[in-house]
Amino acid sequence: MVVDQASVLRAFVAICAVQTNWAGKIVLVHALDEKGAAIAMAATMAGAVTLAIEGDPERARAALRAGCCDFVVSTLDEALRTMKNEVRKGVALSVGLVGEDALLMQEIRERGVVPDFDAERTPLTESGFEILSFVAANLNERRAFDADLLQTADPVQARWLTAAPKFFPRDLKRSYWTA
Repeated sequence: MVVDQASVLRAFVAICAVQTNWAGKIVLVHALDEKGAAIAMAATMAGAVTLAIEGDPERARAALRAGCCDFVVSTLDEALRTMKNEVRKGVALSVGLVGEDALLMQEIRERGVVPDFDAERTPLTESGFEILSFVAANLNERRAFDADLLQTADPVQARWLTAAPKFFPRDLKRSYWTA
């Protein structure tokens, strides 16, 4: 699985349009397909704790390898145990949970877990912005370009500029946006 940086950026901007501070908040994603993986990664970049339910164990492992999830677990108990402290501390984390969505959603409701954002119930919408890309000749040039942009960035752009290198560390291409 390859996660497209521009797709993650679109999801990131849309998530930050809903709320700018996601620390201590839970985002629920219902599949780790291309769209769900981008949302999971974007929510984590925005500072949320993400729970991503995926029925296909191989796709969950692929999302883990692609950096969309920090952990992949097979029970809700494991997921909640992993998420609990991070929510309390306000630290970003993404947990992939392998299982059937309807059954897990029933168990989530029975346990009283209420996500702050459910990507299935409240689809993300894009506001008017344009994505631009900068392709660097090498990592030093990309880092310098990021650093220059960071000096004049608003808080949401600054979060993207500091998080993107962690999620796309070797990518010479960096996606940005303009209003």
